[in-house]
Amino acid sequence: MEQIENNEPLTMYIQNRRDSSKFNGCSPLQNCNGLIGLKPAIAYFAYTHRYVALLNGFKQSNTIYKMKHYVLQIAILIFILTSCNPEKHLYKSALKTNTIDGYENYLASYENSQYESEVTQKIENLKFCILRDSVFLQFITIKEDSSNLQDLITINPSNKVLAGTNINLELNKLPKDSRITLHAYRRYWYGLCYSFACFKTDKEGKILLNKNEPITATYTGIDSLGIFWSMTKPTYKNEELPFNINNLDWNTVYFQLESEGKIISKKDLQLVKTKPGIECEVIKQQDLVANFYYPENKQNIPLIILLGGSEGGIGANEYAKIISLHGYAVMALGYFGMENLPKGLIKVPLEYFYNAIDWAKEKQFIDTNKIVIAGGSIGGEAALLVASMRKDIKGVVAAEPSNVMWQGISNGLSGLFFRKSSWTLNGKELPYLKHNTFSVVKQYASGKTQIEFLKMHEAIFTEDYSEIEPAIIKVEKINGPVLLIAGKDSKMWPSYYMCEEIRKRLDSLNFEHPVEYLYYDNVGHKIPSPELEPTIDYKYHQLAVGGTDSENAAAQIDSWNRMIKFLEIYFPVE
Repeated sequence: MEQIENNEPLTMYIQNRRDSSKFNGCSPLQNCNGLIGLKPAIAYFAYTHRYVALLNGFKQSNTIYKMKHYVLQIAILIFILTSCNPEKHLYKSALKTNTIDGYENYLASYENSQYESEVTQKIENLKFCILRDSVFLQFITIKEDSSNLQDLITINPSNKVLAGTNINLELNKLPKDSRITLHAYRRYWYGLCYSFACFKTDKEGKILLNKNEPITATYTGIDSLGIFWSMTKPTYKNEELPFNINNLDWNTVYFQLESEGKIISKKDLQLVKTKPGIECEVIKQQDLVANFYYPENKQNIPLIILLGGSEGGIGANEYAKIISLHGYAVMALGYFGMENLPKGLIKVPLEYFYNAIDWAKEKQFIDTNKIVIAGGSIGGEAALLVASMRKDIKGVVAAEPSNVMWQGISNGLSGLFFRKSSWTLNGKELPYLKHNTFSVVKQYASGKTQIEFLKMHEAIFTEDYSEIEPAIIKVEKINGPVLLIAGKDSKMWPSYYMCEEIRKRLDSLNFEHPVEYLYYDNVGHKIPSPELEPTIDYKYHQLAVGGTDSENAAAQIDSWNRMIKFLEIYFPVE
């Protein structure tokens, strides 16, 4: 092999990663499903081969680089084969143009296409966007006349409510036998999001969102939450808006009622997430990173340790704020992905959780007989695991959890090749089930627009119990009531199945404490939530969540309120 001197070729490689013109519009950094045609695939093969040669020229003795060489060669062959597929070529062309005609032309060309469901969904999405944008652009051109505004919108139970409260809207004293349109918008992390519902009023001039079906809307059917979950980002320019998005409150939903091209009523819904009387202690120590919320001037307060999921950081912070409003002391605990913590979910010491609990127990206002640990997804796995090892934890809330310990999740590509446990105890890795990482690679290579991590966890379905037994969480050792929450259609991992495995284990071992199971049909992974999230947005995420828009939204609010009820029953605030 030719020895390549100094770093000039490597610099050239890094520069050319950003230059797609060298590969007929396909940069070497593009995903495999971005390659179109044989020519760019061959160019990519030749160029990547040169890069691997460069790596091996510098690192002949490094096993990691040799492994990458062979893996890349196999991947490149897959790239070439997939790029020569004429059906995939047309599919990619349709994706590039992103028009209804382009997608319909693709479906007409290939019957029983492997991408039929994705293309059909994209056509529906485009039709939805056209409808939404046409109504929105008309809405923002309406000149408001405050002298004509009437009090016609009623928000039950109030227009200022604690986040997580069930909401229903009534439209009263409306023009009889006429069309009216309810517009809704709010500030979201990606900008403005918007929805609408158009109704035909009856002789009473009254509309109930939980009883009346709209003529046309951003949602379908009778749905009291439809106006919330169907919000998406419309097409607009900031200068076209009659308001400044930055002036909108993050926790407020704005409603305007239109009739005959005029705004006749306005009402705002404020979702309360914090209020005076709640203290927040920000903890950034070498061995503890958390936000600790608690009611001031109170005694004997139940403690909740709240864990986020694979997002890392203090992912449960907003939820901790809201739960504290119910009278609880809540520690939103970070355990990876922050300064002073592991970068990825790799070899996180269980002692870290123990230290957090001990720190909180030292607060004199904490009732140490009422300690609950709660978490969602991987946080649910952690909650069950920690509770099974600490007798002072008296209750568990686990949403979308696992009954076993899984392989850790690292940053970057190293997790594809080097497996480590998520957890350690006394410096030793705990047993874990391995991810089928290449199931994700296969989906990505096939051109799927949404990746299902569910397939990555197929090891749980083995009939050989001995393969999973070492990694099973000993939930029977939990010292208090347990609440398990799961959607039956989660595409992230088989949480419903794993909850059922927990149920079977607890039943077989005559578990002495109360256990409640909340299962939801046609519901995906993101429950519970008090946020009135635009669940319609889930279908645009790269990672599939599962469930239907309306069912996800209803389950989020229902499971949140039933979780609060569980806490109030078993761990009441004095």
